[in-house]
Amino acid sequence: MKKRLIRFFYPREEFQKAYKPNEQEEAEGETLPALAFWAIEKGKAAAPDMDIYALEADWRALWKKTGKKPFENHNAAFIGYCKSAYKKANS
Repeated sequence: MKKRLIRFFYPREEFQKAYKPNEQEEAEGETLPALAFWAIEKGKAAAPDMDIYALEADWRALWKKTGKKPFENHNAAFIGYCKSAYKKANS
């Protein structure tokens, strides 16, 4: 029986830097935690036919733009944003 090699590929350093939060923001606690899987799924259901990852990027940008106020539940806030974005796109 032939042995198979398993190879792991890691992102290049420039991509790791691009997707890593700014060290100053991270130290000040000014980053949003990752969304839960169920929040992304509910966001997809709330905004069908829309790119959920683009909505997430827009939501995070809006959060930064509006002063980075802390959320009690960031998952629920994202789902609400998806609902309102879908209404605006289809009105």
